[in-house]
Parts: sequence; C-alpha cells; structure tokens
Amino acid sequence: FTGSQIPLSEPYNDARRNLIMALIFASRDTINEVSIFFHDRLIRACRATKVNTHRLLAFDSPNLEPLAKIGITIDENEHLSLPPARGALRIHSRMDTRILAIRLVPGFDDACIRHMIEKGAESRSLRALVLQLYGTGNIPSVKGRFIDLLRDAVDSGIH
Repeated sequence: FTGSQIPLSEPYNDARRNLIMALIFASRDTINEVSIFFHDRLIRACRATKVNTHRLLAFDSPNLEPLAKIGITIDENEHLSLPPARGALRIHSRMDTRILAIRLVPGFDDACIRHMIEKGAESRSLRALVLQLYGTGNIPSVKGRFIDLLRDAVDSGIH
C-alpha cells in the first residue's frame, strides 16, 4: 500500500516516488507481508499509524523499526522479515466482530466507557475490548473505578 500527502496532480508531490517504491517492494521476494511505503520507509501495515498530517513522513511504526528504508540504496532490516507463507491460502470467514477498540488519552471519562461496556454486555453485542493505552502501555492505576470496570467486564464475559 501507499499514498501521498501531496496529490499527483501537483507539480511537486510525493505520490510518484511512493508509488514506484511500493511497486518495487511488492515485486521483491524478501517482503512477505502487507506493508506500507511512505516517504522513505517501508513499514509493517498492522503496526502503522498516522503521525502527521502536514509532513511527508506521515506514517510511522513507533514501536517497530521500518522493514526497509531508502536512500541511495535500499536498506532492508532482514531480521524483521517474516518467512514465506507455507501451504495454501486459508480464508477465515467466521470472525467475531463484536469488538470495541478504545484509544485512551489522559483525562478520559471512564463513565462514558462504563456505559458502552455495560450496554454491550447487556445486549451481548460486545465480546472483546481492545485498549490502546498511552505512554509505554500504562493503564492509569489511580483510577480505581476504571480498574473495577475492567474487572466487571471480564466477569461478564468480555475479554
């Protein structure tokens, strides 16, 4: 995958290079996964996040170094490469989509989160909760009610 911050129709843009490099990496047999080329790096798609809306380096993978970087040469981080897939492609068509993903920010309102979890548990429309935490993955331990909320969610069958 790729994209651009500046449209291809503009005289100065990042679209052409991003597209060319995405095609180059797609044609190589050393990258065996879904990835995104943006600016000067190839990153694992499942780890990518948009970090800037006004700079050419718009996407990054904050907790994993790039699969490759380009400069005068292409420098692949071979130690990050996944092995080629073995066997036939398997498509998982029965996936449980009853998931709630919440990105916590400092000062979040746990009453709002409590409402979503309680309603989801009552209606059985919520099976799992994914928390995107801030910093190094810390959960605010001073919010005792929030810890209790998570314990109640687990007790009601939400994982």
